[in-house]
Amino acid sequence: MNPLAWFNPGRWVLYLVLAAALVAGYFAWADHIGDVREVKVRAQLARQAAEADAARSAVSQPIAAKEAAAQQKIQTVFKTIIKEVPTYVSINDCPMSPGFRVFHDAAANGVLPDPSRIADAASVPAQDVANTSAENYRTYYETAARLTGLQDWVRAQQGLKKP
Repeated sequence: MNPLAWFNPGRWVLYLVLAAALVAGYFAWADHIGDVREVKVRAQLARQAAEADAARSAVSQPIAAKEAAAQQKIQTVFKTIIKEVPTYVSINDCPMSPGFRVFHDAAANGVLPDPSRIADAASVPAQDVANTSAENYRTYYETAARLTGLQDWVRAQQGLKKP
């Protein structure tokens, strides 16, 4: 046997190819393990998101139903109120002055009244004032009910367990 047989360059090339294959195999395996972990993490996050969505929905539905019922009650009450305006405010009641119309329109638009517009303004029948006031109150109560529903929803969402 040749004492320099271990120095055979073909053998060393084979060892290097095997070592390179082992290193490449390790990196491929590590990459695969990383992909598997990523898939598991994504699945876990998707499951947590679905659970959180279900919890939010379970909290939101009763609040939405309560707010819808409040809106329906407001609509019913104010339809009746507006229908009853002629019973309480006669067509012959004293009309409101042109100055009242200018003042009311300015207040409704959030601007200062212009005194020069009084000369051009017409008087307002009392029934129109009553109808407009009832409509404005209806809008106020609807908005207040929506705000109350939103506040209830926010409080309920804050009470949910964080994932």
